Amino acid sequence: MYVTGPEYQEVDVEATLAPLDPDEAGDLDKAATAAIEQFLHPLTGGPDGHGWPPGHSVYLSDLAAALGGVEALDYVEELVLFKNGVRQGNRFSVPADHTVIAGDIRLKVKAAVP
Repeated sequence: MYVTGPEYQEVDVEATLAPLDPDEAGDLDKAATAAIEQFLHPLTGGPDGHGWPPGHSVYLSDLAAALGGVEALDYVEELVLFKNGVRQGNRFSVPADHTVIAGDIRLKVKAAVP
């Protein structure tokens, strides 16, 4: 028998967010990053909060729902998933022998419009 550790598939996220209050943009950035990292955590993340089984796809709508719980967020203007630098659609496919983990998270918080 040969036992190895898990193989991870990094999920990169890029988003443009609008804060409820422009003065709380920094708090929004931190809270949104934490929400994404929690959602993509291999052991405690996922749509049901019980981790990611190997090969389970990531759906953009589930990630958007996770961001919906961020108090300082008014709305998400843009939300994109990337796999190895390639933009994905609404579904991020994960190889059967890999488990999801957060990769690069790049957030832009919109400035207030005068």
